[in-house]
Amino acid sequence: MKGKWHQGSFRTSNARKMREPRYTRQALFRWGAVLVLLFGLAAPALPQAMGSSPQGPRVFFDVQFVTPDLGWLVEGDRLLRTTDGGRSWTVQRPPQYSNVGYLAMEQFQFLDPQHGWVLYAHGILHRTTDGGQNWQVITAEPRVPQEGSIPEHVTFLRRFTMVTPQVGFGLNEGRDRAMRTGDGGQTWRTAPIGPRHLSFAEMAFPALRAGYAAGLNGVLYGTADGAQTWQALAPAPIGNPFGMQFLTATTGWIYDAKGQRLYRTADGGQTWQACASAPTEIQRFVFRSATLGWAAGESGIVLKTTDGCASWQPIQTSATESEFYDIHFATDRDGWVVGNNDAILKTTDGGLTWTPMQANVP
Repeated sequence: MKGKWHQGSFRTSNARKMREPRYTRQALFRWGAVLVLLFGLAAPALPQAMGSSPQGPRVFFDVQFVTPDLGWLVEGDRLLRTTDGGRSWTVQRPPQYSNVGYLAMEQFQFLDPQHGWVLYAHGILHRTTDGGQNWQVITAEPRVPQEGSIPEHVTFLRRFTMVTPQVGFGLNEGRDRAMRTGDGGQTWRTAPIGPRHLSFAEMAFPALRAGYAAGLNGVLYGTADGAQTWQALAPAPIGNPFGMQFLTATTGWIYDAKGQRLYRTADGGQTWQACASAPTEIQRFVFRSATLGWAAGESGIVLKTTDGCASWQPIQTSATESEFYDIHFATDRDGWVVGNNDAILKTTDGGLTWTPMQANVP
């Protein structure tokens, strides 16, 4: 799915209780490393990976399928792969996984069965061109721009979305610059989005040249030349963006974590219309057309819309004790939703019914 800042998606909010799994994981991994250093001999009793211990309820953070049968799932620091629609799973780890240490997995994306990327903290990017059998390790840190010296830590890749196997875009650690790659993530160039005092939380690229970046208090910028230059757009009616998706250069959605409301645009962000109020907090959303979309919520609820979000159909799943963290559809009928308390559910009828699938995860 293009423009998924979902799965991924800078989805934090201090103004609401919605949690961002990536940042939660990163904090857990860092505290885990501190505990290992402090307690030394007691370290063997700690889980190998925070969030991936076989003891207790499991937490699944991200999910993506490129076909109804082939997909990937994130649990803690583990990337799992299925080729049979979730009936069985295998663990995939980049060859230099041990060198990453306690760094948390920030994001992953597969464009097709062969091309995939996994981003760890500090801009450590892993790339595969054969479905995960082999990985290339890249430090996604561009050179200091010519216009002036910038501290290295703000040029780390923090978030990315690949549009083709070669071309992709991202936000830097400082969240004030756009990053672009034309060689599959091996090298990156940066360009300022707006004034340096602005910080951007969300980015979406529905095409090679058209893209959007959103910040606090409705700040919205657009590019028509592949992130080389950016223009300020009319402010969006939001306080804190938490998820943005554009299907085309004109049709998109953005969620306001502060007001807990989803908004839709049909003219490239010039104007926005409020979607219908949802009966539960939206954790993630995904659209496959201008009218057909879904959202994942709390208490095991999935929301479905067939009119572009003018109305929602709430669907209660069996995971009533779970908070869903991610939702993804490979087709209009085949979809997945994941979250805490062992929640992995699959639908083959467009989200009307959901079947638990966690039993076969190693």
